[in-house]
Amino acid sequence: MSGLKISRLETKDLKPKVSEIGVAELAVNLEDRKLYTKDHHGNVISVGGGSGSFITQNKNVLDKDFALKPGESGVTTSFELADGVTLTIPDGSTLSIV
Repeated sequence: MSGLKISRLETKDLKPKVSEIGVAELAVNLEDRKLYTKDHHGNVISVGGGSGSFITQNKNVLDKDFALKPGESGVTTSFELADGVTLTIPDGSTLSIV
């Protein structure tokens, strides 16, 4: 098993080309807030984002409660929780931190 590799895109409506991503590698489009990978058949597929929720504060501290809905996905950059703030990720939901 190799290390985790995450590619970054910043152009609206752009997803990685098949040649730009390996099987199970991740690529995140920061403009569209979508997360992609390549499946074992060689197809680039979306694995989250777009219609999900996102932590979009312009700071590194989450200062209000935030909860993903069941089955929802989200992507964020690294952050810390302020005292007393709750981050809820229910079963069936995913939060990717890039």
